[in-house]
Amino acid sequence: MRTLLTLATLLLSSLGSAHASPALATVSGLWQFGEHTVWVQIGQDGSAFQCRIAPGGTVYASTGVVVAPSSIQWRKTWGVDQVSLHGGTMVLKGPYGAFEYHRASQPMASACSASL
Repeated sequence: MRTLLTLATLLLSSLGSAHASPALATVSGLWQFGEHTVWVQIGQDGSAFQCRIAPGGTVYASTGVVVAPSSIQWRKTWGVDQVSLHGGTMVLKGPYGAFEYHRASQPMASACSASL
């Protein structure tokens, strides 16, 4: 009985983490927050870059790294975001709230490239 309970617990925990832990291949690419000037670029190598352009034109950017099983650790500004996928939406949940991103249809603003 104890072995059965252990196996059931392992199975249920792996199912939960499989849903909550998107594979790097599924989240890599360019994502945008609504139609705002906020982007997240996730590379196949696990690198991450986030750029936000404030209404006054100030650029806020940070690089980071995707950390298993499902988070991005930013080097400055934003701390750690938990990553989850819901359909075609990537959700980043961190110290400042939860934000939904969609696949970007346009390239990131050139002002972001200058902040690298």
